[in-house]
Amino acid sequence: MDSFTNRDALLAGCAQAFALIPGVSRSGATITAGRALGFDRASAATFSFLMSMPIIAAAALLKVPKALAQGGVTLPLAIAVVTAALSSVLAITVLMRFVKTRGLGVFALYRFALGAAVLALVAYRAQQ
Repeated sequence: MDSFTNRDALLAGCAQAFALIPGVSRSGATITAGRALGFDRASAATFSFLMSMPIIAAAALLKVPKALAQGGVTLPLAIAVVTAALSSVLAITVLMRFVKTRGLGVFALYRFALGAAVLALVAYRAQQ
């Protein structure tokens, strides 16, 4: 990542914008962009997680005040926030360990299989 240029940042940002297309994974797009820019798997995944931070912070700044104005801080809300934080840390930890030792091909296969299943379901329902 020491050789990361402004051009690379622009390309990574454009890759992230593809997530606006329904069914496109933001993390998948940014990890793929990182790999295309020459990052190893772990660096591309770390980069993808770092790119998500401004998005998450902006969503929190937008939504938290509204949620607090509606119901205040309640025990269920506090439990939900702590649970979400802990499960996020666990998921990121597991994914980073996985990415360091194995390839990302399984995720691509999953996305293609899920996409094919959704298209098949849509085609089936259109026939009825």
